[in-house]
Amino acid sequence: MRMEKAIYDRLTDAGIDVDGALSRVMGNEGLFLRILAKLKKDENFQGLKKAFLEGDREAAFGCAHTLKGICGNVSADRLFELFSEQVRLMRADRWSEAEELMSEIDPLYERLLSALPEQL
Repeated sequence: MRMEKAIYDRLTDAGIDVDGALSRVMGNEGLFLRILAKLKKDENFQGLKKAFLEGDREAAFGCAHTLKGICGNVSADRLFELFSEQVRLMRADRWSEAEELMSEIDPLYERLLSALPEQL
């Protein structure tokens, strides 16, 4: 299977290193698309926002850590960097700074979700 150029371009424009992600899954495009489908259904981002609103540090850390891994797996490099920094700040008990990163994370994550193919 060869990924449609339109999908490839949309994912790339949304911050995914598609070639890097495909390399992670040894070129298995079907597996990569299944991972993206799981991302589309994942509730950790909404959980992270809710945890910050409710002051639930344990839940916020768990969600941020999971999102870091997910973004790493799909080679969403900038989001991976931001979630990594957020987790680092949480571990350092710098929660207000970790929460402030949401202003940068939120639009990038939403852009990523909107770029996912509808058929996933």
